[in-house]
Amino acid sequence: MSSRNSQLEEAAIDLQRLKEQISSLQKQLEISLLLLGEKEEELEAMMLDMKDVKHMYSSHIAELVEQVSTAGKQQSLASSVLPDSGENSKQNSISTKTPWELSVKKD
Repeated sequence: MSSRNSQLEEAAIDLQRLKEQISSLQKQLEISLLLLGEKEEELEAMMLDMKDVKHMYSSHIAELVEQVSTAGKQQSLASSVLPDSGENSKQNSISTKTPWELSVKKD
Protein backbone atom coordinates (compact mmCIF):
# COMPACT_ATOMS: atom_id res chain seq x y z
CA MET A 1 0.00 0.00 0.00
CA SER A 2 2.81 2.41 0.84
CA SER A 3 4.53 1.67 -2.47
CA ARG A 4 1.24 2.41 -4.25
CA ASN A 5 1.00 5.73 -2.37
CA SER A 6 4.57 6.67 -3.27
CA GLN A 7 3.86 5.83 -6.93
CA LEU A 8 0.76 8.03 -6.86
CA GLU A 9 2.68 10.87 -5.19
CA GLU A 10 5.42 10.63 -7.86
CA ALA A 11 2.78 10.60 -10.59
CA ALA A 12 1.13 13.67 -9.05
CA ILE A 13 4.48 15.47 -8.93
CA ASP A 14 5.19 14.50 -12.57
CA LEU A 15 1.70 15.64 -13.55
CA GLN A 16 2.23 19.02 -11.88
CA ARG A 17 5.62 19.42 -13.59
CA LEU A 18 4.08 18.54 -16.97
CA LYS A 19 1.26 21.05 -16.41
CA GLU A 20 3.84 23.75 -15.66
CA GLN A 21 5.78 22.84 -18.82
CA ILE A 22 2.59 22.97 -20.88
CA SER A 23 1.73 26.37 -19.41
CA SER A 24 5.23 27.66 -20.14
CA LEU A 25 5.11 26.31 -23.70
CA GLN A 26 1.69 27.88 -24.26
CA LYS A 27 3.04 31.26 -23.15
CA GLN A 28 6.02 30.86 -25.49
CA LEU A 29 3.65 29.90 -28.33
CA GLU A 30 1.45 32.96 -27.72
CA ILE A 31 4.48 35.26 -27.71
CA SER A 32 5.85 33.60 -30.85
CA LEU A 33 2.52 33.96 -32.64
CA LEU A 34 2.31 37.60 -31.59
CA LEU A 35 5.82 38.28 -32.91
CA LEU A 36 5.05 36.38 -36.10
CA GLY A 37 1.94 38.50 -36.64
CA GLU A 38 3.94 41.68 -36.14
CA LYS A 39 6.60 40.51 -38.58
CA GLU A 40 3.94 39.61 -41.14
CA GLU A 41 2.47 43.12 -40.81
CA GLU A 42 5.94 44.64 -41.25
CA LEU A 43 6.55 42.44 -44.28
CA GLU A 44 3.23 43.42 -45.83
CA ALA A 45 4.00 47.12 -45.27
CA MET A 46 7.45 46.69 -46.80
CA MET A 47 6.00 44.85 -49.79
CA LEU A 48 3.54 47.71 -50.35
CA ASP A 49 6.39 50.21 -50.02
CA MET A 50 8.44 48.20 -52.51
CA LYS A 51 5.50 48.15 -54.91
CA ASP A 52 5.18 51.94 -54.60
CA VAL A 53 8.92 52.43 -55.16
CA LYS A 54 8.81 50.11 -58.18
CA HIS A 55 5.90 52.09 -59.63
CA MET A 56 7.67 55.41 -59.00
CA TYR A 57 10.88 54.05 -60.56
CA SER A 58 9.01 52.79 -63.63
CA SER A 59 7.20 56.11 -63.98
CA HIS A 60 10.46 58.01 -63.66
CA ILE A 61 12.16 55.82 -66.28
CA ALA A 62 9.21 56.30 -68.64
CA GLU A 63 9.36 60.06 -68.09
CA LEU A 64 13.11 60.12 -68.79
CA VAL A 65 12.65 58.04 -71.94
CA GLU A 66 9.94 60.46 -73.08
CA GLN A 67 12.22 63.44 -72.39
CA VAL A 68 15.07 61.85 -74.35
CA SER A 69 12.71 60.99 -77.17
CA THR A 70 11.27 64.51 -77.25
CA ALA A 71 14.75 66.05 -77.18
CA GLY A 72 15.81 63.81 -80.06
CA LYS A 73 12.75 64.79 -82.08
CA GLN A 74 13.36 68.49 -81.38
CA GLN A 75 17.00 68.16 -82.36
CA SER A 76 16.19 66.36 -85.61
CA LEU A 77 13.47 68.91 -86.35
CA ALA A 78 15.90 71.78 -85.71
CA SER A 79 18.55 70.23 -87.94
CA SER A 80 16.03 69.67 -90.74
CA VAL A 81 14.73 73.27 -90.54
CA LEU A 82 18.16 74.91 -90.34
CA PRO A 83 20.21 74.93 -93.55
CA ASP A 84 23.65 73.38 -93.45
CA SER A 85 25.80 75.74 -95.51
CA GLY A 86 29.41 75.95 -94.45
CA GLU A 87 30.13 78.87 -92.16
CA ASN A 88 26.44 79.60 -91.50
CA SER A 89 25.98 76.13 -90.00
CA LYS A 90 28.01 77.20 -86.99
CA GLN A 91 25.82 80.25 -86.47
CA ASN A 92 22.55 78.37 -87.07
CA SER A 93 23.31 75.49 -84.73
CA ILE A 94 22.08 75.64 -81.18
CA SER A 95 24.58 77.68 -79.22
CA THR A 96 25.32 78.04 -75.56
CA LYS A 97 26.88 81.47 -76.12
CA THR A 98 25.31 84.59 -74.68
CA PRO A 99 23.93 87.25 -77.04
CA TRP A 100 26.94 89.44 -76.26
CA GLU A 101 29.35 86.65 -77.23
CA LEU A 102 27.43 86.12 -80.48
CA SER A 103 27.59 89.82 -81.35
CA VAL A 104 31.36 90.03 -80.90
CA LYS A 105 33.07 89.49 -84.26
CA LYS A 106 36.11 87.30 -84.40
CA ASP A 107 39.13 88.38 -86.46
